[in-house]
Amino acid sequence: MRAALAWLAERCRPGTRLLAESTSPHFGGAPGLDRRYVRRNVARGLAPGHLRVRYHYDGAVGPWFTWVFLTVRELRAATSGTPWRVEHVARSGVGDPYVAVLVLGAPGGRR
Repeated sequence: MRAALAWLAERCRPGTRLLAESTSPHFGGAPGLDRRYVRRNVARGLAPGHLRVRYHYDGAVGPWFTWVFLTVRELRAATSGTPWRVEHVARSGVGDPYVAVLVLGAPGGRR
C-alpha cells in the first residue's frame, strides 16, 4: 500500500484528495473473508484483509490484482510516514463500511 501511495504522491499535486472506501475485515463486512482466511493472512505476514481477486464479465476475465480491506486504524498506520494524511472518516459505526478522505501534503512533507 505504501508503494501505491508513493506512486500516487509523485504524480499528484499537494492538496490532492483521495477517497478511500473500505470495511473492516474483522466484522464480516468484507466479501470473501472469513476468520480462517484472516488468520492465514496474518500468519503469512499479510494484512488481515488482503485478497487476490480478478473480475469475470461478459466472457472476459481480467488479471489477478491485490485488494486490501483495512480498518480505519490500519489505514492510518498505512499512511503514517507518507505524505498522505487521513483528513476525515465517514462511517455509521465500528465495523461498518467507511469512506476516508486522504490529503496529500507538501513535497517531502512526510508525517
